[in-house]
Amino acid sequence: MNIFIDTNVFLAFYHLTSEDLEELKKLSVLLEDGRVTLFLPDQVVDEYRRNRESKIAAALKSLKEQKLKIEFPVLCKDYEEYQHLRELQKQYETKHASLLDNINRDIENDSLKADQVIGELFDKARCIESTDKLIELANRCVQVSLLHA
Repeated sequence: MNIFIDTNVFLAFYHLTSEDLEELKKLSVLLEDGRVTLFLPDQVVDEYRRNRESKIAAALKSLKEQKLKIEFPVLCKDYEEYQHLRELQKQYETKHASLLDNINRDIENDSLKADQVIGELFDKARCIESTDKLIELANRCVQVSLLHA
């Protein structure tokens, strides 16, 4: 079986859960066994690399903006629960910052779970160089299909 995956599908991997990405690893096994051939034009790889960062930034935007900003009236300050809630708020802010730091490190190192799955698929795919001859042939195919439409 031959398949092609569009760049936008690869970029959508950054919105999938770990379970979804584990399911995609099954495709890697099929590629390795030779039961499936993934065709990967260099144009898809280039487009993926150009758009990866902005796709990840969009996925992280809401996480970065999340703040645990709790406003307490002055009368709360005399209660033990107030101090406890303030401490929990500080812990949240620390963990939130640590999470963002770890994610940013993995983004820079191309080691997000989606990066790993995409890397495996790219490594096992049949790469196709976009030559002038190939582009001309593709244009002719499009023209013929438009004539028959």
